[in-house]
Amino acid sequence: MTNTEETLAEVSLEEEVQALNTQPSERVPRHIDDTTDTVLSEFHERAISECGIGRFHWMLLAACGMGLAADTAELLVLGFVLPSAEVDFCISQTEKRVLGVVTYTGLATGALLWGCMADRVGRRRTLLTAMTLAAIFDLMAALMPTFGTFLTARLLGGIGLGGSLPILIAYFSEFIPRPQRVKYLSALLACWAFGGIYVALMAWAILPKTGLMVVLDGQEHFSAWHIFLIVCAIPTPLAVVGLLALPESPRILLQIGHESEALVIYQRIFQKNHPKLTVDEYKVSETDLPSSQKHQLRRENSQDKDQETSHPTTVRQKSILSVLSYTLANFGSLISKIFAANHRRATLPLLVTWIFASFGYYGLSLWFPEYVKYLKGQDFKLRSSTLTNVSYANIQFNQSMENVIYVNGRFTNVRFENIILNHVVFDSCYFDRVSFIKIKSSRSLFRNSTILKSTFVDTDFFPYRFESCTMEGTTFDSMDAFCALDFDYNIHLGEVFLEHLIGEVALIPGLVLAAIFMDRFGRARLISISLLTCSLLTLTLAAVRSPEAVIAVEAAFNAVFAVGLASLTVASTETCPTSIRATGWGLINTLSRGAGLAGLFVYDSMLECTVLASCFVTSGVMLTSAVVSLLIVETRHTLL
Repeated sequence: MTNTEETLAEVSLEEEVQALNTQPSERVPRHIDDTTDTVLSEFHERAISECGIGRFHWMLLAACGMGLAADTAELLVLGFVLPSAEVDFCISQTEKRVLGVVTYTGLATGALLWGCMADRVGRRRTLLTAMTLAAIFDLMAALMPTFGTFLTARLLGGIGLGGSLPILIAYFSEFIPRPQRVKYLSALLACWAFGGIYVALMAWAILPKTGLMVVLDGQEHFSAWHIFLIVCAIPTPLAVVGLLALPESPRILLQIGHESEALVIYQRIFQKNHPKLTVDEYKVSETDLPSSQKHQLRRENSQDKDQETSHPTTVRQKSILSVLSYTLANFGSLISKIFAANHRRATLPLLVTWIFASFGYYGLSLWFPEYVKYLKGQDFKLRSSTLTNVSYANIQFNQSMENVIYVNGRFTNVRFENIILNHVVFDSCYFDRVSFIKIKSSRSLFRNSTILKSTFVDTDFFPYRFESCTMEGTTFDSMDAFCALDFDYNIHLGEVFLEHLIGEVALIPGLVLAAIFMDRFGRARLISISLLTCSLLTLTLAAVRSPEAVIAVEAAFNAVFAVGLASLTVASTETCPTSIRATGWGLINTLSRGAGLAGLFVYDSMLECTVLASCFVTSGVMLTSAVVSLLIVETRHTLL
């Protein structure tokens, strides 16, 4: 533990619990505009402004950016590897949903847990612990041989990485002067988008791009999707390495009264940004430290209590597990601070806006690629060939078949060998002395057919492929597939990767626009404009019928939503005071993940409905969030 972390940890657990149990009238008030916080915020703003912007902040952006990229990767990799994992682990549709639930549950749980801890023991220490845990279990997930162990590793990795986004934003923002806050927070969120771009590019380079290639790759001992998971986990350890070179947030040190340690960090930042200057040229000194009567009284009272206690128990003497235990034991009290009377007016509109916006965004993120897939599937069906009353005798089929329907066909002494049947249906057909040897099939079946004296060798024709068929003298030997999964070969993952790439790239111009206009229009107004535009934009989906048009609407939606996302991020950071900033961000992230998970299920159920259902639901959700956002308190002049 560094000296800064040890200093930060000098807060008695007993004092924390005693403070929580104190009557409200006896507590020191902690308002957003409280005199104590105002003094600390003004000093911090002056001290961090004197440090200037330079090399330190680029190191900070690189480390925190890697952390946000890791968060994006954790969310997106699941969608990319599901086809391969489906084949490798032979998992059902229900098990695929369970995998999604586990990932979101891990991220949501970790966000609130680590967020609460970051306000108790400091941003940096909590981040290092959480992201180290994530790095270990994300690597383990890539190596797990069974679905159960993979699921467990994903859950634990998600819990670890869940703390990255809420704490990183709080940590990063506390090093940025107010005039540059919007620009640098927008740059940080761009790293979140770059994480999605990185995942999409790696998927294109590593993963199989068609359904058949997925099946063939699944026969390898170490499939490509395992390598993909390892590559996508790289940002997490890189973020840990970067954080090791960074100090604790000086703002949180000021909050707990460790002003001298905070001053040392300000001086380090100044020297890093101005290598040719000496620390003596830094214009903030010990005589400028805020030593208000409230801070002095609190320290004196704390010293009196320490003298009355023969063996005080402090966080310094506790392991991270002890602090975790304390956080869980006092979880309700920690969260209730966000909804205290002096914070409720500011926090509730933010939380409700986040919930509705996340529901629509995450749900639509699932719906877009699935609807594109549906449109292409409909086009595939329209191009199917139907062969009626055809007859084949004494021949061999040695070329693969695709998208063919045989009706009332007759096959006598025919041999099908070493071919692929992709979306081939034999309806009311007659088979006599027919051999099927070394056959792979996808969405192919025999319906109302008669099969006499035929043989099936090294095929994947499981019983479900025969609907209302009559068989006599027919044998099945050496079933080829280890899993009775009817995997669809007619998926073109390369196109899915490209669509995701376009969607992630579209976030960048939105973030640039947010950086330009946020201070000019204000956070709340820009949030409302962005979400209202998203609401109107989704209605255009009712008129589009081509995959290309849907992708274009998705790109436009993401760009517009990014403006609101950046504005919401800045407003949330500025609304929560330092003492509960990470906790507040943890709650926001938890509720957003929960709403996003609900959105995934709702939109999944609407895939079989008309496109109008998804349009109106999304438009209504975004409109609701736009209206609620009008109640958000404007924070453009707030000091952290």
